[in-house]
Amino acid sequence: MRLAIRALIMLCLCGDFLSVFAEDTPRSGFAIVTLVSGNIAGLIVTETLTNTTPFAVAHTTVAPSPLITSASMIVPVGGPGQDTSGVAITNPSASPGGVNLLLTDRLGQVVLNLNVPIGPNGHFSRFLNEFFTAEPEFTTPLLLTMSSEIPVAILALNFRAGGDFTAIPLTSLSTPTPVPIQPATPTPTFTTVSALPGFGIGLPPTPPPTIGGFASLLFTQVATGGGWSTEFAIANTTFGIQEVQIDFFTADGVHIASVPNISIPVQGVFFFNTGQTQFF
Repeated sequence: MRLAIRALIMLCLCGDFLSVFAEDTPRSGFAIVTLVSGNIAGLIVTETLTNTTPFAVAHTTVAPSPLITSASMIVPVGGPGQDTSGVAITNPSASPGGVNLLLTDRLGQVVLNLNVPIGPNGHFSRFLNEFFTAEPEFTTPLLLTMSSEIPVAILALNFRAGGDFTAIPLTSLSTPTPVPIQPATPTPTFTTVSALPGFGIGLPPTPPPTIGGFASLLFTQVATGGGWSTEFAIANTTFGIQEVQIDFFTADGVHIASVPNISIPVQGVFFFNTGQTQFF
């Protein structure tokens, strides 16, 4: 059971999925939620990653990832059958850059010093134990320090030996920056309508406005297919209607789809699940 779950997880995190893969193959990328009308301070947005196998259902809920140039977190790095960590990094800008990943043990000794190049709109995701030539045998968690030439978003997930996973808290060591503004390229679009109270499904088409800016939030890892799905929950805490859109990007940075015209009523909550469409 553990081997089957771990195989699916490794497929999802490998970061090089393309839209040409079969429908039942795991695919990964990232998403940007942009406020079109309203007050960004009045939005609560979360993302739930879910993996369903014949043996169990595992899921975790994560917050938006800030764009930063330096951060630290405590991560387990074990071999097969042990707790280990996967890391996803997204560069939503038009400029390439390098990201340094530094792992140190409980004595402060460097056990891994790795430079990762990330291209424009690039997305990278791997298990940390894959960077060691031999199976790691660390009995205690390590300190991961990330430093980058450009602002990036980073998300770490702790994959436990029992098959479940959870988000790892991050401490930012730099001032967050807004998501860069980019024009919306022609993509499949989905006008949201109410199938069930609070749930949206995809119907074509209207062109979305620009993506990003100060009033936007980035989610570093989106997974769908092969038992994986990603659900977004967007709540409006204000006393006015809020309008938002969700834009999806593949692992190689292609803007593949938009969910525009999401109108959230006062004190309302909107849900969107990648399993409801076949665009990603």
